[in-house]
Amino acid sequence: MDDEIVTINEVFNTEPGIYFYQDKRIGCWVAYGYSAYMLSQISGINHLTGFSERMQMPCVCIADIDFKKLVRENAKSIICKDGWYYLPVKKTIDSEIYNNWVKKVR
Repeated sequence: MDDEIVTINEVFNTEPGIYFYQDKRIGCWVAYGYSAYMLSQISGINHLTGFSERMQMPCVCIADIDFKKLVRENAKSIICKDGWYYLPVKKTIDSEIYNNWVKKVR
């Protein structure tokens, strides 16, 4: 996982979507920033929410089985890039709600 790509993707995450990165060190899939918030809002997916000191962003981790479930359910819309996946979503983010969520996570 390239920290610079994660940062760039989240800074420019202006169209609602979730960026997923595989963290082989801990054996799960991770989303950061706005992506993390949107992932935390999906029902039926077990997730662990925290704050990444390294990335200075909130993060959400999901198990490989839950990630594969999301891929199957969204096979027509999920995009696979070099080392990461992008899932467009139809939800906008209210910045005040997002900031309050980040404060709770931190």
